[in-house]
Amino acid sequence: MLYAIGDVHGCYKSLVALLKKINPKVSDEVYFVGDAVNKGVDSAKVMKLIREQGYQLVLGNHEKMVLEGFKDGKLTKEFVHSYRGKEVQLLDDIAFMRAAPTYVLGKKDEQGRKLIITHGYGHSLFGKYRLGSKEFNEKIIKERIPPDLTPQKVAKLDSFYFNIFGHIPLSKPLISPCMVGIDTGCYAGNYLCAFSFPEKKIFLQRSLG
Repeated sequence: MLYAIGDVHGCYKSLVALLKKINPKVSDEVYFVGDAVNKGVDSAKVMKLIREQGYQLVLGNHEKMVLEGFKDGKLTKEFVHSYRGKEVQLLDDIAFMRAAPTYVLGKKDEQGRKLIITHGYGHSLFGKYRLGSKEFNEKIIKERIPPDLTPQKVAKLDSFYFNIFGHIPLSKPLISPCMVGIDTGCYAGNYLCAFSFPEKKIFLQRSLG
């Protein structure tokens, strides 16, 4: 089984509680859709858990902000505070973020759609830019759902891909036959979301602050 986890944003307690609910096995794959860090106070704890458990991270815009801020000396106060006294871990986590891909391809679902995990919304870019191209890699980190994409249009969308993504805070998971948005605003006090594939089951954990 593969599990994808939405934007954690340093909410360590919520993440631990969610992982207890899904209880991944050693043979399962666990991916984070990006924005594991910043905003919340426990970025260092979140990153330590991800690396120690052998989980995978897709690059989000907040990881990119950390990489740029580390180079320019402009990291957020919350991020810096979480790493106080953990300078060795910080260097390891920076290296881990640098190696994070902008997307991950997986197996096909029951309808033959190929899994693709991204941080931003993918369907605006599929077919427009080649996967792995400079343009795709730059845009997919921040791509948002088009404002004219109504729930009715979402329900009718179809694609060669099944896209799991975060980035766009939602009151509840956005699910269609070819995608699921799983940033459910944990940092804002809503939920942290996980999604299993190919089972396609939603797991929600109320934010623990």
